[in-house]
Amino acid sequence: MFAPTGWEYSIADTDTGRPVAPTTARSRRRQISEPATSGTVAAQPRLHRPPTSLLRNWTFDPGNLWARLASSASVELQVPIWVLAGHRAGVWAVGCSPDGTRIVSGSGDKTLKIWDAGTGAELATLTGHTAPVYAVAYSWDGTRIVSGSWDETLRIWDAASGKRLATLRGHKNGVNAVAYSPDGTRIVSGSWDKTLRIWDAASGKRLATLKGHKDGVNAVACSPDGTRIVSGSGTHWEHQFHPEDEALWVWEASSVTHVASLTGHRNVVRAVTYSPDGSRIASGSDDWTVRVWDAASGAELAAFLGHSDGVRAVAYSPDGTRIVSGSNDKTLKIWDAATFTESHTFRHAPAGVELASLSGHTDGVYAVTYSPDGTRILSASGDHTVKVWDAALNSPR
Repeated sequence: MFAPTGWEYSIADTDTGRPVAPTTARSRRRQISEPATSGTVAAQPRLHRPPTSLLRNWTFDPGNLWARLASSASVELQVPIWVLAGHRAGVWAVGCSPDGTRIVSGSGDKTLKIWDAGTGAELATLTGHTAPVYAVAYSWDGTRIVSGSWDETLRIWDAASGKRLATLRGHKNGVNAVAYSPDGTRIVSGSWDKTLRIWDAASGKRLATLKGHKDGVNAVACSPDGTRIVSGSGTHWEHQFHPEDEALWVWEASSVTHVASLTGHRNVVRAVTYSPDGSRIASGSDDWTVRVWDAASGAELAAFLGHSDGVRAVAYSPDGTRIVSGSNDKTLKIWDAATFTESHTFRHAPAGVELASLSGHTDGVYAVTYSPDGTRILSASGDHTVKVWDAALNSPR
């Protein structure tokens, strides 16, 4: 079933930063382009100063931040193409088949659902997990789906029939993240037991256990050439921080050894992904930032600030020119993946440029991804829905 979606925004004069008028709309799409009394019109981001605990080593200047965001962001407001409603609890994971025809979601209701990407119709519900499903991924050829759950297992499913093919056991706590290797022969998982595990995708045999994280592993990703794995970790509600786990860890896939730590985040790392060409890594954190790293050197290239709460998900567009992020602030943001500006907020890293902000979810956004052709963005939320958005900016649907 498809839920009607409305949205709300406010208009601000970018010379003064003051709101002009609140506005609501229920049209399928509208781009803000009317001239203001003075200056230009922009969608006004609602900025809140992060808690002091999240700012331990930041140089934070709200005045300069607002001026930069208001003058540089080209923000377009949309409503989604589809709202996929059917789960009975928050949706924690979403993925798209390699041919772009199917969507898979994983939920706190302990199920996976498969949807038609062209019509939004629900096609199947996959049952078997005994706890919330936090992670899903398609195999490279689209014939298999792997899921990770807080029942401490991974399950492999036939993507066409929905039949469960295998259950992978070995983790000692909930499974937060799963990924197929690019060639489809391996599955990587990350768990709150503080480990990553590598599995044979055909037999389900555990091949290796990667240890070293001091906190639960929240995110994993494989490099496009399959030689590296990156992971993100942290469990902030334990009231103890391990600085080494506010870093991204990079592992050599063949030797399963830790080869680098990428430091810069100031809180739990929730999301990691490689760019399509493997040259960069993007990450999202409870420090409210998206950061971009040089995959070869480990250097931090940019920090993207605009969310007003923790960043739970990040994904590159297939052509590598855009990054989409999802946050506990209930929004998605689209960023320019290549253009960075001088930062007034961080001591070292340049600032990323925000291109658009998508509002419509009524709870945190926990997962995002692009369709393989780059024309759609998928988002999963605690509001029990998956939303499908037009990824194009400044062009009518």
